[in-house]
Amino acid sequence: MDLEPRFVVEPASDWELYSNAWSSAMSQHYWYKEDPVFDFNKHEELDEMQADFGKSGNLFLVARVPDHDEIVGVLGLRYRNIVARIRRWEPAVIPRFRSSTAATALLEQALKHLTSMGVKRISCLMKHPEGSPEAAMDILRLYELAGFSRDRPDSIDMTTSIDSIQELKTYPEGVQIETGENYTFEDMASITVKSFTSTAEEREIHGFDKTVTEHIQATSLLQRMAEGYYGDSPDSFRKIAVVDGAPAGFLGGFVSKSKHKPLTGVLGPMAVLPEYRRKGIALYLVNDLLSTMKEYGCEYAAVGTPAANDGAIVLYEKAGFKLSGRLISLVRDLS
Repeated sequence: MDLEPRFVVEPASDWELYSNAWSSAMSQHYWYKEDPVFDFNKHEELDEMQADFGKSGNLFLVARVPDHDEIVGVLGLRYRNIVARIRRWEPAVIPRFRSSTAATALLEQALKHLTSMGVKRISCLMKHPEGSPEAAMDILRLYELAGFSRDRPDSIDMTTSIDSIQELKTYPEGVQIETGENYTFEDMASITVKSFTSTAEEREIHGFDKTVTEHIQATSLLQRMAEGYYGDSPDSFRKIAVVDGAPAGFLGGFVSKSKHKPLTGVLGPMAVLPEYRRKGIALYLVNDLLSTMKEYGCEYAAVGTPAANDGAIVLYEKAGFKLSGRLISLVRDLS
């Protein structure tokens, strides 16, 4: 991938010029037009970029035509030690230059810069509406040509309005729901790992995710959730299904807060031990947590799962969730 000589790519120096060009470049994307509930949000992105602009560990590049001041494309990324992550939906180019190689020039210059700094790996996360892959086709093609590849199976997000959730008409017999006060993170992690690794099919679907397949990582995830790393997560958001005094399933959650979005509860991880499946326990756990999130003040709920996890998708649809977006994780090793 050669740097086209008619574009000059250089570090950004003016936040107002950069942010204006970024807004123009992003204006055609669905999330910029619509402000979806559990997705990228232009106001959040601008706030985050402004807070990072000019700070160490961040790189903001602009592309210009020689002898012209107008910014025609932008690319921002974060780097820590030997890893870097490109910001969402970037590189991005203003409408008049989308058919040019400005995006290619930006990405090539970013890769050269990172390589010179000793960065060994770069990643990016793409998301498009489920069922509309064409929304991200151009930028995914750009990454493919630049040597990026998927490092894990695609996943999907599902969302619902909590007000639309209805109480269960029947409850699984002999099942009680307890909350996290009387259980250790190790207890809940044990349920999670046993559930996600109980069959060859589950190991194939979830094997890439150590936070649900390895005990230490699963315990660490639950601890971070409880400490508020992802958002508020009180003990009442950790639901344990108990049958005859023994834990049968577990569901965690937290609240995603933003001044730009309605309060949204995020579910996960969800785990039911094999011997207790097909008894309605998973749906019971989901419904109970949604009720708690509604009491907390959440207007919406969201959940993510591997796109190949058909059973979970059916479960969440039964609980009132609808398919929202597909997430694609891409990486490239730098030599």
